[in-house]
Amino acid sequence: MALALGAVLSSAAPAQQQILSGGEKALWLIRCNSEGKSFDLVVRPEGGRWQWVGKELGGEVAAAQASADNLHVAFRSGEYFIYAIPPADGIPGLRLPVGPVAMCYGKNFGPSTVPALVAIAPRSPLSMRADTMATTQATTASAPTQPAHALKPPLDVIQYVGEKWEHLTTLTGVPSESYAKLHVAIVDSALYVLVGGPENRLMAWKEDKWRDLPLSDSLAKATVVGMTAMEDKLAIVSARPTGSGQEVRLAISVFSAAAGMLPEQSVARDAKAARWPAGSIVAASRLADKLAILWRDGNALKLATCSPATGQLDPTEDVAILNQPPSDQLSLQVQGYFMGAVLLLTLLILFMVKPQSVPKPFSLPANMLPGPLLRRMLAMIIDLFPFLLACSLVMTFVLPMTPEELSALLTDVFNKQRDYPLAMVLSTIGMMCAYLVYCIIMEKRLGATLGKKLMGLRVVGDDGQAPGLREVSLRNLLKVMELAWIPLMVLVPLLTRYRQRLGDIIARSAVVDARTGQAPQNKPPAGEDDDRNAPPWQQ
Repeated sequence: MALALGAVLSSAAPAQQQILSGGEKALWLIRCNSEGKSFDLVVRPEGGRWQWVGKELGGEVAAAQASADNLHVAFRSGEYFIYAIPPADGIPGLRLPVGPVAMCYGKNFGPSTVPALVAIAPRSPLSMRADTMATTQATTASAPTQPAHALKPPLDVIQYVGEKWEHLTTLTGVPSESYAKLHVAIVDSALYVLVGGPENRLMAWKEDKWRDLPLSDSLAKATVVGMTAMEDKLAIVSARPTGSGQEVRLAISVFSAAAGMLPEQSVARDAKAARWPAGSIVAASRLADKLAILWRDGNALKLATCSPATGQLDPTEDVAILNQPPSDQLSLQVQGYFMGAVLLLTLLILFMVKPQSVPKPFSLPANMLPGPLLRRMLAMIIDLFPFLLACSLVMTFVLPMTPEELSALLTDVFNKQRDYPLAMVLSTIGMMCAYLVYCIIMEKRLGATLGKKLMGLRVVGDDGQAPGLREVSLRNLLKVMELAWIPLMVLVPLLTRYRQRLGDIIARSAVVDARTGQAPQNKPPAGEDDDRNAPPWQQ
């Protein structure tokens, strides 16, 4: 059984060509850039979202093939790289003799008993000169003698076996203009090759023998947009013009070695045959147990999956990731550095600064009630609002975006479809630092921020004392970290006696209703006399 089929590329990639290649676990999309010397690569894991792998990666792409967890990208130079999930830098693979025109991946084929890569590559010029008049195993009857310059260059079928490329067979009679229309797949230990042209041909190579397979008249004259192996069957997706010629419909043809070519299944939406503008279909490939169809809608790319058995399309999705900048690794590093600095400062204060009271189980006076959680939430919103507003204003200046684009960016970030741009990260860090300083100063000097005062709340330490600098620093430093895990900030107060956040538990502080109890003056250190309470003759 083949694990996947990749889309076939021509040896010279046209401007902005998109190539789709899928397998059991992921769907990969390559965009060859205008000059063909670099490409962009994104991946969508099965059940996940599109992710950037790399932008403007160097290399003139010749063919691409997805395997179980990887994508093999071969270049015209013969080099190829392997890209993995999760996205990472490509790893060089064993160089091919020459840049291939098609690749596929499967197991139990040829001399290999494990899943292996198979490539179809043009015969090198040196080999062609030596073999021009030699007899090779062909897919058609021998043609009349022709001048050497008129002969169609043969294609070699090679397989990656035992850390080397091994020659399996030769395919002749394929004109170079059909290389871009070559589709290959491995099913049930056989190699299937479909050559597109005015009349499509489907051939199979098994047990060292080529044979032609019959195609229906409609499939023979259709435009094949993808061919893939799915378990023990071969699925072919082809585009057929409608009566007007302005639109096309798609049909799925399934071939089984046991049953032959099965009846065609039209691709449908809402129980009706789906139609697309002529020339808009880009490619079809595989994603897990479904077929994936990619097409252009104006300047946008659209994708939909469907069952090969029913042909019913799932909801259409936009493939907008190629129009978005890739994840900014520097922004991720800056976020990590900031959170690391907050954690380090928290640990230094926790272990290096002595608490103002003797460590013991935290408690509050009986007449002092914890602050209601709803009022505490409103107080935090009131305190955060001016800082969020200032951060938004800064981002409108540092990010070259319209308000609509900024809103879309924030939505994508919130939905984890994109990472924070560096400018947004720096603005957010600046806002959090200002908010942190504000909370520490207000709670140390007044016992409450403005939001807490408006909500009738105040911060206290152990036994209801006025909090010290250690307490307010710890509770607010940890608040910055808790904001990254909002469920933790909400859940912990529900489980503690005095409705304390995690930061309050560590800082030995609490937020109380300002209308209950009175915060006593700080107690003198143990062992020292308080002259204010001494008899007059001792003062």
